[in-house]
Amino acid sequence: MSTEHNTAETSDPAPDAVVAAPESVHRADSAAPSADSGHINGEAALRDWEGLPADTGIIIPTFVTPMRQPENTWALLVQAVDIIGDFDNAEEVELFVGDWLRDQPPADLFDGDLVVRVTPLDDTVVAVDVEMLLARHSRWHRVGVWLHLGTAWPVILAPTAATVMELSTGVTELSARQDAAAPSVSPLAGSDRGAVSALLDVGLVKPGDEFLWERRNNSVRHIARIRADGAVVLADGRVFATPSGAATALCGYGQNGWGVFRRVSDGRSLADLRRALRAQRGQ
Repeated sequence: MSTEHNTAETSDPAPDAVVAAPESVHRADSAAPSADSGHINGEAALRDWEGLPADTGIIIPTFVTPMRQPENTWALLVQAVDIIGDFDNAEEVELFVGDWLRDQPPADLFDGDLVVRVTPLDDTVVAVDVEMLLARHSRWHRVGVWLHLGTAWPVILAPTAATVMELSTGVTELSARQDAAAPSVSPLAGSDRGAVSALLDVGLVKPGDEFLWERRNNSVRHIARIRADGAVVLADGRVFATPSGAATALCGYGQNGWGVFRRVSDGRSLADLRRALRAQRGQ
């Protein structure tokens, strides 16, 4: 069920043989680079530090808040959201990043992905209406609408975005841990088969393909393997229905996995392969 809000605004890495317990990588003890540290220089370095796609826009922590969408774009695809605290007691939003989609993509290939659409009120008021949508079961569903927000709209939306991402991207580990070599009965079937299965169907991804997520912030390389049914298997044996579920479990906050996992054999990300499939389909 969607919700409507009228909110008053107030002014060389190690191998991933064993995955550590999830933790926020922005805490004070994570030794995140500072602007004066000499080894970070703006958004590009922060993206590299976090292991994010090169085209990701950093809204928080740099606080360059978009009050209107770039021309000829449909929505902002949320790539990662990290907050300190929970939904009701969020102390600080530490990360809110995304990239702009030029057109509305097919929901079946973006299952579990979250987007926000920003609509300015008029040229005389610095305020926007923001709509949040989630792709689920081949449809884009409205999560909520926030009316008349100012430049702090990412901070206001972040707790909801983080919660939705964690609940909807298959974070819960699949109970089945059958080997990718060809399970006799696939644990993923029908609508539960994620968009990765569509890449398998056309040969853009093959069972057993390995994908790497390299994160400089805690010096770790996460390895994931694609199973024959489209499930994502981590190095420690955990199995997830989607790349985003696997990525969220690894980092401990809402993380879209399509852009961060790159195939070991050729360096192509799952997002690149999804774009290739859309091109094949003429979408």
